[in-house]
Amino acid sequence: DEVMSNPANDQMSKRIPSRSEVVAGVVDAHRMLAAAQAAKAAALAVAMDYAVAHGESDTDMGERDIAAEIALQIRASDRTVQRHMCAASALIECFPSTHIALGAGRIDENQVRVITDVGATFADPAVRAEFERQALQFAATQTAGTLRPIIEAVAERLNPEALADRHAQA
Repeated sequence: DEVMSNPANDQMSKRIPSRSEVVAGVVDAHRMLAAAQAAKAAALAVAMDYAVAHGESDTDMGERDIAAEIALQIRASDRTVQRHMCAASALIECFPSTHIALGAGRIDENQVRVITDVGATFADPAVRAEFERQALQFAATQTAGTLRPIIEAVAERLNPEALADRHAQA
């Protein structure tokens, strides 16, 4: 008779990793996930470029068409895919260093979202690039939740229009 393996006994016979190995395993997986998210963003941006290049006079129709095909393959809504295509395109075009940092696993998708949300207010590419540079320095040591108020203050300092002037206009 063949003895069946007992998963509980198999687990007990395995070497228990050290604390540092456990932490390193999770950190490595987190970095790999960030790299995969950066690759997905790049692919979605290519899909957007394809939609623009192959769309008819109505660019939105081209976006919807390719988004619908992608959505069918990944079992998502076409509007969600279209929204992700737009966000990925904006990330790569407007925040290239942030995309690179995500791909290297130095930041995660939550931090990317904060940087792009706050940085979207800058129309001037040079000011936006300076914002991005400073934001990435803070992102290296902050969670997404603590990052937002810090880089909002950075954005406020970099805004060429004084707060009092913007308040008066509002």
